[in-house]
Amino acid sequence: MSKEKNEKKSSLGVALGGGGARGAAHIGVLQEIKEDRYCLVDADNIAAVSGISFAEWGPGDMGMSFGHLDQHDPPYSDEMNDAREIVKNAIDKSGLAFLCGWKDSSMNEEQQTRFCLDELGARVLHVSDSNLANEIRIEMGREMPW
Repeated sequence: MSKEKNEKKSSLGVALGGGGARGAAHIGVLQEIKEDRYCLVDADNIAAVSGISFAEWGPGDMGMSFGHLDQHDPPYSDEMNDAREIVKNAIDKSGLAFLCGWKDSSMNEEQQTRFCLDELGARVLHVSDSNLANEIRIEMGREMPW
C-alpha cells in the first residue's frame, strides 16, 4: 500500500444540537467539531466553512486521538495544549466563537468560567450556577434569547 492509503484522511463532522436548552440555542445552526488530531492540519480550512457559528476543540476525543485515554480535564499534555491553540487560532481567523470548558479541580466554577473567557478566549460555555451565568452575561452585555 502507498503511504497515502495508510494515512487517515482529515474529516469534518457537522452536527445539529439537540434536546432542551442546547437544542433551542442551536436550531438551524451548524456546529463545527474538531476533535481529533487528524483535523489539525486542516483547521484553517475547516473553520472557514460557511454557516458555522462556533467551534470546539473537544479535549476528551482529541486526547483519545493522541492516545491519552483520560485527557478530559486539565492539566493537559503539551501536544493537547498545542492542539487547542491550533484550533483556537483557526477559529479566531474565521471570526467564530470558541466553545471551551475547563474543569480544573483546583478552581471553583467562577474561576474556571473566567479562565475560559479571559485566558482561553471562549465565547460559548456552560455555567451551571445560574447566578454566575447571569452575572457573566451582564458583564458581557449579552442576553438569553428567551
